[in-house]
Amino acid sequence: MFKEELFGKEYFEEGKGLKSKRVYNWENMAVFFKVISDAIINVIKPAAVLDVGCAKGYLVSLLNEYGIDAYGVDISSYAVSMSQGNIKNKLKVVDIEKDSMPFTDSQFDLVVILEVLEHLSRFDHLLNEAKRIVKKGGHILITTPSPWGRHARADATHISVHKRSFWIELFRRHGLLLVRADDALWRDFKSAFLKRFNKEMDSNLPSTVIAKIFIRMGKIGKSIRNNLFPWVDFFSPLCSDQILLFKKA
Repeated sequence: MFKEELFGKEYFEEGKGLKSKRVYNWENMAVFFKVISDAIINVIKPAAVLDVGCAKGYLVSLLNEYGIDAYGVDISSYAVSMSQGNIKNKLKVVDIEKDSMPFTDSQFDLVVILEVLEHLSRFDHLLNEAKRIVKKGGHILITTPSPWGRHARADATHISVHKRSFWIELFRRHGLLLVRADDALWRDFKSAFLKRFNKEMDSNLPSTVIAKIFIRMGKIGKSIRNNLFPWVDFFSPLCSDQILLFKKA
């Protein structure tokens, strides 16, 4: 089966291949995209962004609302067709494992690749293209499941789940260097991400059993849930999902 067929209507609307059968809609994705867009806008402050694996274009739409010239590419013609009308012309159907990106050299300040790499069997073409279209001194932001995380095997199309060290070395070979933990940009990004996540969790009901237990503990439990859970999930040594920021030297 071709990959475009894997990521059709059944994948996005029925959760085909997902253990949770979670539907890909704004209601289910809003928290993540609000959090990540807030950190991008207020810390990285790009003028132009490409979202690789944009699906229905939720992040592209948010960034454009804040005046950022954002575009998206995705292998799924179905997902792109379901995007909002005001951004349809900014989304392109592209097979990122083999197609050239329809953008000029050094067009973007930031390329984001969120929850995409684990679906790929080859990376070199994508990273060469990402390096070509991002400006010198620009950044590439990725998120991808950790091998031990709960999302690693939650999707039948997750065929490339690797440790942090694998991604760092892969990107380094393509001239894309990790923004390290002691870099001010990373510290500010992490802080903005966690602050916004705290705010979003405060206004969203808990969905897991353990989260509900913490809520029943009152203010202390709620604080632990809002502050500890996002840090454990995204930034701790045991993180379920990795967030890495790279810079084009």
